[in-house]
Amino acid sequence: MNRRKFIIGSGAFVTMVSLSSYSYIELGKDLKREKIKRPNPNNFKEPILKAIAYGVSASNPHNTQAWKFKIVNELELLLFIDATRILPETDPTTRQIHIGCGCFLETASIGMTQEGFASKIYYFPEGDYEKKELGTLPIAKLILKKNINVISSNLNTVLLHRKTSRLQFSDDVISNSTWKNILELIGYKHNEIQLFTDVQFLSKIKPILSEGMKIESYCYRTNEESRKWFRENDDRIESKRDGINLPGNGIFGIKKWFAEKKLKGLESKEWNNKKTINYTLKSHDKKVTSSTNIITIKSKTNTMLDWVKAGQDYTRLQLACLANDFFTHPLSQVLQEFEEMKTLRKKFKKSMQVKENEKIQMVVRVGKSKEPYFSYRRRINDMVM
Repeated sequence: MNRRKFIIGSGAFVTMVSLSSYSYIELGKDLKREKIKRPNPNNFKEPILKAIAYGVSASNPHNTQAWKFKIVNELELLLFIDATRILPETDPTTRQIHIGCGCFLETASIGMTQEGFASKIYYFPEGDYEKKELGTLPIAKLILKKNINVISSNLNTVLLHRKTSRLQFSDDVISNSTWKNILELIGYKHNEIQLFTDVQFLSKIKPILSEGMKIESYCYRTNEESRKWFRENDDRIESKRDGINLPGNGIFGIKKWFAEKKLKGLESKEWNNKKTINYTLKSHDKKVTSSTNIITIKSKTNTMLDWVKAGQDYTRLQLACLANDFFTHPLSQVLQEFEEMKTLRKKFKKSMQVKENEKIQMVVRVGKSKEPYFSYRRRINDMVM
């Protein structure tokens, strides 16, 4: 089957599936009335489309889903960044966007083990690129190979249920035995993954993490960028299938109704109102302050390849935590490279005793919570080049 015929055929197939399928994840609910939120790998015949269906359920910054796919054949694809879906204000280096690409690659690879496929990833197959070339050269080439010896990853037990929890966590501390289990599930990793539970140490670190959100929120440019990606009601959430929203931040019921009324139309003046910002900050600070587990992913250098591999590590970490009944919530603000964050970023680096060339790529709070919101993903046919 040549590439053109495959694209035409798969494109029609994807469209049909996207419009007619129903959720296969939300157990205990009336599936006939539950519209699908994410692509179902079982609805695809071609292995490379199955891989995409698994992969797009991955974590990514602001749920921008900045992925584009060039399908080479039934077993190969090229992954590009969608330059129209990046975060130039909060992520000027595109470090976080590249981390999101690493998350896609690892999620797809893990998912395909239960289909009996091994995955080979070639990073930057057409060479490194400058920021100005973003989206024109591929980040990676993913090649699938059927292998009867492939064993389904244990992480597949939670992969299609993966959620980020921005809810209040309980005070459960990750025990040594649980941490050992998590590390065993992670298996191979590219970077150093470290757990912090010491109360005295966390009392020094958590205020810095909270301050990071405050700086991002009070900086007009970065807060406006969040407004661009905010979906203010259920209709917008379902139609756009991306971005951030109220239920994703744990706001439901009457609080959600009032918030939607206040933010109707998403006017910049109301979004940047000090009272609106302070309400969000108060809730965020409470969640960070009460967290009993903080985990970091630290690389020895800070290259684009390091960013992608950090995303791969985070995927395995998040799934391993979930398999042990712990949710994760990235606290990326303090790591961001925009100018207003520079002083706090240096303070955090010093507090964490990070060496000159090293970089903490991700810092996450980890804990147990109520079942969090299950976010949407865009239709695959909207991501295929």
